[in-house]
Amino acid sequence: TTLRKWEDAAESECTLKRTAGVEQRANALRELVRSLRGAGFEPDAPLVVTAVPGRDRVFMGHTDFPGLGAFTVNATSQEELVAAFQLTADRTFHFLNACPEQFPNASVTAAELLVGPATGRAVWDPDHWASYCKGALAYLFNMSPVAASCTRNTQAGAGLRAFFQSRGPLALPQRAGMSSSAALTTALALGVNVLFDLKLQLPQLAQVDWGEYYLGKKAGAADKTAQLFARNGELVVVGSFPEEFIRTVALPESIVVFMANTNIPRLSAAEAVPWLQTKLGITTEAASEIKAWAKTTMQLAYTPAVEAILSGLRDHCVLERAGLEPEDAEAAANALLKGTQPLLRDLLIVGHSDFHASAKDRAAAHRLVYRLLKLIPQEQMTLRQVALYGLSETERGLRYVSAVERGDAREVLRLVCAAHDGDRALRDYRSRLAPTTWADERDDVAPTDDAIDIWLKRNDDLAYKAGAFQRSIPDIDEAASALFADFAGDAALRVAAAGMGGTVAVHALVQRAAEVREWLERRGWSVRRLEPAYPARVVQLLPH
Repeated sequence: TTLRKWEDAAESECTLKRTAGVEQRANALRELVRSLRGAGFEPDAPLVVTAVPGRDRVFMGHTDFPGLGAFTVNATSQEELVAAFQLTADRTFHFLNACPEQFPNASVTAAELLVGPATGRAVWDPDHWASYCKGALAYLFNMSPVAASCTRNTQAGAGLRAFFQSRGPLALPQRAGMSSSAALTTALALGVNVLFDLKLQLPQLAQVDWGEYYLGKKAGAADKTAQLFARNGELVVVGSFPEEFIRTVALPESIVVFMANTNIPRLSAAEAVPWLQTKLGITTEAASEIKAWAKTTMQLAYTPAVEAILSGLRDHCVLERAGLEPEDAEAAANALLKGTQPLLRDLLIVGHSDFHASAKDRAAAHRLVYRLLKLIPQEQMTLRQVALYGLSETERGLRYVSAVERGDAREVLRLVCAAHDGDRALRDYRSRLAPTTWADERDDVAPTDDAIDIWLKRNDDLAYKAGAFQRSIPDIDEAASALFADFAGDAALRVAAAGMGGTVAVHALVQRAAEVREWLERRGWSVRRLEPAYPARVVQLLPH
C-alpha cells in the first residue's frame, strides 16, 4: 500500500476507523500518515505501517534468569507505538521521530552495521533512542539466519526510512516498565521483514531483542515474544531458556488487574539520587550509597544457588545430613543436569508444559525441594533465600495459570499476596538501611534446617513459602499489607517488572474494582486498568 492510499484513507473517517478498530487508534494513524510527506516519504512508493503494544509483567517476578529458567505471565497494553517504513536507495537507515526534540533523528549506513557478532560490549550509546534500532539491525545483519539476505538488499542499494510515533491518549510511555524499547525494535523488525522480503516467522522476529547486546545490555527475547504472540483479551505465558511462546489464557471476568505506577524511581537508577535527596533530606553521597546498595541487591542470582545444590549432591555426608535418599539425589541431579545448563525449574516442571500435575506429584516435588535446600550451607543463607524464592515462585506460577484458567479468583489473590511476600525488603532505605522486621516474623524468609524439618513433617505447600529476592521497598510493602487488610483479601498487589520502585500489579475482585482504584490513587499512584490488547502487527489498510 502506498502513502497516497493511506492519505486517502486518513480523510475517510470510516475507512481508517475500520482499519484501526477504535477512534483513538484511528486518530493516531491519521496523525502518523499526515506527518510522513514532511519526513521525506514518497507518496507512490510502497509503505509499511506497524503498531506495537507495550508489555506488562502480570505475574512471575524475576524468574526468566539463568539458573532458574522459569516462565513469565505477561499482557500487552492498549497503549501502542505506531511506525511507518519505506525503502530508500542510499544504503542508509534513517530513524525519524514525531518528537525530535526529545528523540533526535539519526541514521546509520549499512556498512556501519557490519560489526560482527555481539560481544556484550557497547557499540552504540544505550542512552540514545536510535541506538536500539541500530542494535536490532546489527543483529539482523550479523547474527540472524537472514544476515546474507540483509546484506544482499543493501548491496543492491536498499536503505530504509523509518518514522516512529507515540502520542495521544494511547501513547506508549517511555518509562513505565512497559518495554517501550522492545516495542520500538519490534516495529522496526516487522517493517524490515516486509520491505526486505526476509520471510522471518514470529519466533525468529522475537530474537531481534538480542540486538541489545550491541548496547552493552543483557537481553533476551521474552518481551518481543509476548508482544508478537499476544491475543486480544488474554495473558501471554512465555518460557525462558529457550525463550518461547507457551500459551495464552483469558483473564476471568471475576478479576480486574490494575497496573499502578508508584511514581517512585527504581532505587538503582540514576534518577533515584535526586529523588532520595529530596525525600529523605540527605546528601548526594548518602543517596548514592543507597543507589549502590539497591544495584547490588538487584544482582542476586540463581546460578550460585544451583551450583551449591549440585556440590551438595556430590557429597555423601551432606546428603545424609539432608535426609536425601540415594535415588532422590540421583533424580535431582539428573533433572538439573539434563539441559545445556542447570536450571532449578527442572526440579518442578518438565520444560514449560507441566501446568496440570497431580497434587500427589506436587507434594513429592515439594518435599524434594525442601531437602535440596538443606544442601546449601546455612552460612550461605542468601543462596538459600534466593533458591527458595525461585522455586516457590515457579510453583506459584503454575498454580496462578491454572487458577486463572479455572476462574478461581480467591486462589489468584492468595498467590499474588504470597508472591509479593517473596520480594519484601529486608533493609529499609529510609532508615540508613537498617534491617526490617519482615525476616523476624516468619520461618520461610531465612529458612534454617530446623524450619525445613518442620515443613517436611507438615507437608507444607511450597507455593506459599516466601524466600527472599528483595526487589520491593518498604513503601510498597506497607501498601501491600494495607491493601490486603483493608479489603479483607479481596485485593492484593505484587512488584511488577524489575522492582526496587516503579510499577506494581494489583489484582482485585471485580465488585471491588472501583474502590481499589480509588484506594490506589489516594496514595498518589498513577493507575490504569489492564486490558490485554492486540499483538504487534503490520497494519493492513482495509478497502473502502
